[in-house]
Amino acid sequence: MEELIEDPMNEEKERRRRAFEMWTEESHEEFANGLAEHGKKFSKVANHLP
Repeated sequence: MEELIEDPMNEEKERRRRAFEMWTEESHEEFANGLAEHGKKFSKVANHLP
């Protein structure tokens, strides 16, 4: 059985924080460069990632 989430807003905030921390500074910069160059064409943006 799944547990009840006491504070859904805090849970979402923590989920986003953990997801952001998975990116290294280098990979975040490469993603930003790819996004600037290709917009939301994520298959092309992905080619910029290590």
